[in-house]
Amino acid sequence: MAFFNSEFADSLSLDTVETIEYVSDLVTGGIANGAVMRLTSRGHEFDFAMDAGAAKEWSRALPPR
Repeated sequence: MAFFNSEFADSLSLDTVETIEYVSDLVTGGIANGAVMRLTSRGHEFDFAMDAGAAKEWSRALPPR
């Protein structure tokens, strides 16, 4: 599985990912219909916004840890 972003010209190796979490608080003061997958690697945090269905699929492939 891969994410592509024109502003992010690098890659993350799964063995360098320290934490994986999923949050649904997408907007200040409320909950939107979606989620954010938050990865922490080497002290850096990466957030990937996605719809709720995609978040379910990703959480099966990459469970929170």
